[in-house]
Amino acid sequence: MRENHILQFSAILNVSSMRLTGYMEFAVLINVNMSNYQNVVEKINYELREYLLHLPDWYQREAIFVVFFCANISTVNLILRRLESYDGVNKVESYIVTSLTIYQDLIKSEIDKRITSQKYLSSSGLQQQQQQRHNI
Repeated sequence: MRENHILQFSAILNVSSMRLTGYMEFAVLINVNMSNYQNVVEKINYELREYLLHLPDWYQREAIFVVFFCANISTVNLILRRLESYDGVNKVESYIVTSLTIYQDLIKSEIDKRITSQKYLSSSGLQQQQQQRHNI
């Protein structure tokens, strides 16, 4: 399922448990030209690694989702301006995370649906191949 990009996994840190009072977590969605995707990811990893909390390995080529962690709003602005200055970046949108809710039952049911769908597709495809061989 990971290879077919049906599921993607990542760790979510509870920043409040780190006892870093006054620090903030914020997410950024970066719209990039497809040809500049890898270059922008490398620059983020190199130039902003001290603020980087999470950079998922998603296989989109026009959008990059990043989670940063810093001490104050002026640092947030610095990071956003830096991201906007990268070649190939079309738009930068930031989101401050105030709470996070995970709907486990919904996730489980979606996984079950996709597994069932994959099995159905696999078995029906296999049946079609067997039927084609029989007709030959």
